[in-house]
Amino acid sequence: MLAETGFFMGIWLFFMLGGRSRLFHDPGTFWHTATGHWIFSTGRLIDTDPSSFTFAGKPWVAHEWLGECLMAVLDGIV
Repeated sequence: MLAETGFFMGIWLFFMLGGRSRLFHDPGTFWHTATGHWIFSTGRLIDTDPSSFTFAGKPWVAHEWLGECLMAVLDGIV
């Protein structure tokens, strides 16, 4: 077995056995990715809530904008 295959199998087993119920506890994981894509497509940070029905247009600060941009970049690579 090649070293790359063993490394891949180890990572795969980690995610399948240890991570499947623990890694995505944040229900907004994919929302963060969509926000990162929005930031890249508009070229500016979000200052109002674009997605909510009850808070649409109200002031909002994207505290996690850097992480959201990173998630969008990783989503574009995969």
